[in-house]
Amino acid sequence: MRNRLVVIREKERRRRYLAATVAVLLCIFFYWQSVAAWGKLSVFDLLVTIVSSQSIQFKDQDVQKTREKEERSDTPLSFAFWSSGGNVSLSTVDTMANADAELLVVNGRTDLLFPSSTWMDVEDSDGCLIGRSTAIALYGTSEVTGLSLTYNGKSYIIRGIIKEAANTIVIESSALPEEGMDTATVRTDETVTLSSLSEQVVNQLDFTGEPLDYRSLNEIAHFLTLLLPFLVGVFLLRFLYGEIRQVRKNRPVNLGMEGYHVNLDSTYLENLALWWGIFAVAFLILAFMLMRNLSISQDMIPTKWSDFDFWSTFLSRKRESFFLLLRCEKRQPELYYVGLWRSSVGYSILTLTTYVYVRILIRPFKLNEL
Repeated sequence: MRNRLVVIREKERRRRYLAATVAVLLCIFFYWQSVAAWGKLSVFDLLVTIVSSQSIQFKDQDVQKTREKEERSDTPLSFAFWSSGGNVSLSTVDTMANADAELLVVNGRTDLLFPSSTWMDVEDSDGCLIGRSTAIALYGTSEVTGLSLTYNGKSYIIRGIIKEAANTIVIESSALPEEGMDTATVRTDETVTLSSLSEQVVNQLDFTGEPLDYRSLNEIAHFLTLLLPFLVGVFLLRFLYGEIRQVRKNRPVNLGMEGYHVNLDSTYLENLALWWGIFAVAFLILAFMLMRNLSISQDMIPTKWSDFDFWSTFLSRKRESFFLLLRCEKRQPELYYVGLWRSSVGYSILTLTTYVYVRILIRPFKLNEL
């Protein structure tokens, strides 16, 4: 009867460790996906999108005057004005195919909206960029650069493919001078606060609006990606510390002329070295990510240490900007960002969930039981 119980416990132990192995592999996969999505999000740390708060729309001639003014400025901004023209119908003479896509009218750097896209010239009134799915719908392939399509009776040459957007066509405002643009995307740096950037945009671009706070969402995603290596490091450190205390408590000691020495099993020492190695790797990953990517936003640093209302104002402003991003009408650039953010946060939550499951499966054990 006793032998039977031993066999049952051994089978249960093996099933538990098999499930834990599968969970660990899933945890690594989820974490890899989370970090990959967060890496793409990091591009938006240097971009701020400002949506017109008064429904003011700039037309092509207005933006051209602003651009000429910026070229004479001592601190010129890198920006793009844009807006959505809604869903439009596209066609092509070559394949007689049709496709629906969201029209984005842009004046400025198109790569500020879609990082992988071709940078179109603001005077390119005959060119366009389209999403991969739009290209496939029209031509059956994404290799369409140099081919043409027709929108609203006019032919446009395809300058490149937008990998980040689905059904999309981007046309410079010089081709559609009557279309208004109500959004500005500006490249900045980490030393510039959102409030100071908004003032700079008002003064230099004559554009007033509410900024979409990508930085706060990025910080949430970044924090979640750092949790796993931190938790693993804490777990391993506590585990190894407990093992060392247990050894010191129960170790066999031989006293002699040369002092004392501890008789330990060689397998135990090998396992101890292995776990210390795993802990060191987890710690190095965490340290690398902290040193490489962790930074304190200038928005979180008060101008005066005696400003006791700073944090309440800061949190209120962050909350308003956060909800503005969530409730605003999502166009393709926002959909791309929000999709990446959800992917990073979602995979981080799955990572932490599987980590907790692994901890439940692998109950406290001794190194000599491995």
